[in-house]
Amino acid sequence: MRNRFACLLGLDASSGRKDRRTATKQLALWYAARGYRPVWTSQHLRAELLSAVNSAVDDGLQPSDYHHADIVHYLQHPPVGIGEQARCDILLTDAMLSLATHLRYGKVDPERLDPNWNLTDPKRLTELQLKLRTALESGSSIRSALQEMRPEYFKYGLQREALARYRLIEQSGGWPVVPGGPWCPEGWQSDLGRATPVFLSFGGVSR
Repeated sequence: MRNRFACLLGLDASSGRKDRRTATKQLALWYAARGYRPVWTSQHLRAELLSAVNSAVDDGLQPSDYHHADIVHYLQHPPVGIGEQARCDILLTDAMLSLATHLRYGKVDPERLDPNWNLTDPKRLTELQLKLRTALESGSSIRSALQEMRPEYFKYGLQREALARYRLIEQSGGWPVVPGGPWCPEGWQSDLGRATPVFLSFGGVSR
């Protein structure tokens, strides 16, 4: 199993993409710390991870960025054979670590915006992995552990609430259309003037 992990991780490491090299480094650290023991050996754990990935939309993230289709596949068709089991384990661990990192630190890599960025704390990924390993080894919910990676800053919660509100508006048919028309002096009545308060109320804005 260890040789299979090393082979698959080596293929990822050969990628020229910085984000994939970073992900491969995280995976290598993760499996080395575990003695290359597999993680996702039960359908229950895989289902928990799928639930966490599905809920990523509530944070403005895309489940497809976290191997959503692969997780669904392995839930429906459990891997058979050492090679497929290792591939499944690495994909699901990559999904968990990527989601945890994006929830905790954001999806945008600051070094891609500014090559001179030098404020990255090398300990942060190790601490993140330790929290996830502790949750797995103690039998705690991996979904809850991932949710705890969200920033505690109160404005983050407000942004999640706003996103949920806007999605409800979208599901209800979208924003009302404000009719066009000529400019009206103050005090005049028009369809535009009557529609504006309704439009603003959809966004939680009072007139």
